[in-house]
Amino acid sequence: MKEFVIIARLKKYWSKRSWFGKVTDLLFYLFIILLIIPGSRKTVATAVNRIAIQRPQILKKEILGKLESSDFSWKLVSPDGKLIEFEEFRGKVVFLNFWATWCPPCRAEMPDIQRLYEDYEDRIAFILVTQEDPVNVQSFIEDKGYSVPFYRPASTPPPTLQSSALPTTYIINQQGEIVIKKTGAFRWDSKKANAFLDDLLK
Repeated sequence: MKEFVIIARLKKYWSKRSWFGKVTDLLFYLFIILLIIPGSRKTVATAVNRIAIQRPQILKKEILGKLESSDFSWKLVSPDGKLIEFEEFRGKVVFLNFWATWCPPCRAEMPDIQRLYEDYEDRIAFILVTQEDPVNVQSFIEDKGYSVPFYRPASTPPPTLQSSALPTTYIINQQGEIVIKKTGAFRWDSKKANAFLDDLLK
């Protein structure tokens, strides 16, 4: 009996919905179904994050911290498998991003970071750091066609560059000062981001 009452109410609700309302309902139900299916969950979550980061965001220039000399001893494994120290990037503008392939916001902002890299690769040091298995990372890079360099940490990051959230991005100026710290997906290929970086490079 209860089933018939529910069906009757649904029919009544549906009959009162406008054409636009019906389409919206169907899209919502489809979205929920896709989230339930394991194989499509990551793709849907990434797409939602891509939409969210399209909103204009403002970059404010301020000094959030400064790296100590000891912080530059942080060790990393370069894309070609060599052990290096952060010291190699001292005196450069650095775009440092902590990310993971399983992180939807990380995946969502990656196309923007790739485009930014293509515009500034000869002027800014791009360091994208992940603790994942290199095989998984390489598979992800090849599948997406990314050329931005990815690194693995070989030691614990200095306290000023530690965050519990992914993605987290730091921009460091030539003096070793942290001028940007962004947690979450961000639209990195925007005109405002370009203007901010151009100003740092002057």
